[in-house]
Amino acid sequence: MKIPILDARKLTLQRQGFYHSIFQNNKEGVLEMLLRLGYVQIDTISVVQRAHHHVIWSRVPAYEPDWIIDLQKEKKVYEYWSHAAAYLPMEHYRFCLPRMKRFAGGDSHWFKQDETARKQVLNYIKKNGPARSADFKRATPKKGEGWWDWKPTKKALEQLFMEGKLAVKERVNFQKLYDLSNNVLPENIDKKSPTEKQYVEFLAQQFIHAHGFGRPEEMAHLRKGMKPLVLKYLNSNKNYIKTIVNNIEYFTTEEMLDSIPKNDPDKKVYILSPFDNLVILRKRLKALFDFDYQIECYVPEPKRKYGYFTLPILYGTDFIGRMDCKADRKESIFYIKKLYLESDYKKPNAELTNSLKESIYQFSIFNNCKTIKILETFPKSFKRVLKF
Repeated sequence: MKIPILDARKLTLQRQGFYHSIFQNNKEGVLEMLLRLGYVQIDTISVVQRAHHHVIWSRVPAYEPDWIIDLQKEKKVYEYWSHAAAYLPMEHYRFCLPRMKRFAGGDSHWFKQDETARKQVLNYIKKNGPARSADFKRATPKKGEGWWDWKPTKKALEQLFMEGKLAVKERVNFQKLYDLSNNVLPENIDKKSPTEKQYVEFLAQQFIHAHGFGRPEEMAHLRKGMKPLVLKYLNSNKNYIKTIVNNIEYFTTEEMLDSIPKNDPDKKVYILSPFDNLVILRKRLKALFDFDYQIECYVPEPKRKYGYFTLPILYGTDFIGRMDCKADRKESIFYIKKLYLESDYKKPNAELTNSLKESIYQFSIFNNCKTIKILETFPKSFKRVLKF
């Protein structure tokens, strides 16, 4: 069965929360969104609002950064590793246990394990309560090793966190405050590790719940050894249907096919995070939206094509470009360095330009900026309209 590309886009946009208002515009809506998406990535880069805040705000426009912190304190949300550091709904906790078990069984998180440091850290927290890495005596860094020269206690904290022995109680000035997991988790949380079948089923169901359809490699993204198990599960379960989008085979369900929107999405511009759930799988983004996107903050400056931290721009069912910008919160100025438009949108109409202007304005407010400054020449079609 084939799904027209426009219908495929509509379905995945609807599931991802970009189809009119599907989440409550309040703190509870953040939890609804997490249960739908499965996770929100946490990232350290703060050129604009950090990824977790940005991703939530894109779907819950009234969002305030304290809301995710409150949900974590209320033990409705917890921090762990998805394909990267992430906030996850507490309801999904038991499906992190297979990864925790693997690390507790000997896998190392980036660094070789230091048993002495692990014991010291664990005993310290048992005796003194929650602690940050900064609470431990700092080791002298080796010259030139920079960020990767983590002191032994910091390495131990991360390893114990990955093993599930420690959990992040909260973040203080973005620094993790670790505590014993039993002190962080709700008393009634299900700690029974899923069977292999249950885990595979969860990966498939959650991805389709979040995206509408998917491939085994997408469902098992960065989960060691799970792709063949997911494929076997999908092929053997009659609830899953094979479908073709742009000559690529995906799996979906009758429920998802029946829910493909008949109407078009709002003609609204969304300025997205590079780590947004909709764009993080770059091959999927290219296949479904014909948008070739790469974050270039990890690319040497001379080799960058667009800029350090360009943000993808979604409009209706199309990705129409990317914007290189920066929020100077101290001076309350939102700088737009450059705007790049895809070829079909080099000559935008008034509806698009007005929507883009409004979205930039709202995004600047979200970044705690009162003034917007354009640093470089924009496409001529935008010169007149984009004056703030």
